[in-house]
Amino acid sequence: MATLAIFVTMRTVPLPPKQSRKRAGDVVSINVNLAASQANKINNYSSKLLEVKNSLNRVKGNLNNGWNAQEMIYINQTIDSINREVAALSSRLDSIGTDILSGAQQIQRQEEAEERRKAEAETKAKAEAEKKAKAMGN
Repeated sequence: MATLAIFVTMRTVPLPPKQSRKRAGDVVSINVNLAASQANKINNYSSKLLEVKNSLNRVKGNLNNGWNAQEMIYINQTIDSINREVAALSSRLDSIGTDILSGAQQIQRQEEAEERRKAEAETKAKAEAEKKAKAMGN
């Protein structure tokens, strides 16, 4: 079985200054633009994997044109296996990118709906308080 190694680089990101850090109970809003950027990066990785697959197919073709030996059967099978794995990984990455973006958009819609509910409740409470104040004033 062939194995495809993907290397991930990590970088450290400094924390914001102490006074601007979020605390428990703080409202944190989803950043859809950041999620879209991350989804695009993942989709780019998927495209690069497909480029790898195409390059592997070109190598396979070149090998088959220039090397007529019994072991080519095994080499072709191995390349085909690698290509299937690469295609599956690419498909998974596409799916993850789509899920990231749709998840962020769904969270944003929920946040907006919650804000509208709060604003409506606040308006209603204010109107009731004014009504009570008028009733007491009469």
